[in-house]
Amino acid sequence: MINSFYKILIFMIISILFLSNSFSKENKILFKVDNEIITTIDIYNEIKYLEIINDKQFQSLEQNKVIEIAKNSLIREKIKEIELLKRIGSLEIDQNILNEKILNNFKKNNIETITDFEEFFKDLNIKPKVIKKKISIEILWNQLIYQIFN
Repeated sequence: MINSFYKILIFMIISILFLSNSFSKENKILFKVDNEIITTIDIYNEIKYLEIINDKQFQSLEQNKVIEIAKNSLIREKIKEIELLKRIGSLEIDQNILNEKILNNFKKNNIETITDFEEFFKDLNIKPKVIKKKISIEILWNQLIYQIFN
């Protein structure tokens, strides 16, 4: 009786360990832009972000095309980030400007406050800080391009 109890216990432990490993995501470095890396998790998060900002159009594309678009988007973002850091030394932006841009960008997702924004992305397992950084890079990049060509 005790022997069968231990067998069942060992079987359950092995099953739990096996199942927990089977659901984990593998994170590999896919690209390196200057000293900045892009991983499989970055691509996965970028796909989720692009699905949010592009509605149904993006979701209807075939998987290879979606991955390619996400990859190119991240590479462009890393290049912008590197250039901004070289030219202005920081990615900091006025919080009021950032918050206004966030609320305007995600109004269609019923996001009316920054708290709504943060909860929305936390529910998707995306750190709101990552999205804020993306938006900051875009704002700063647009300002830099305007300054250069004005």
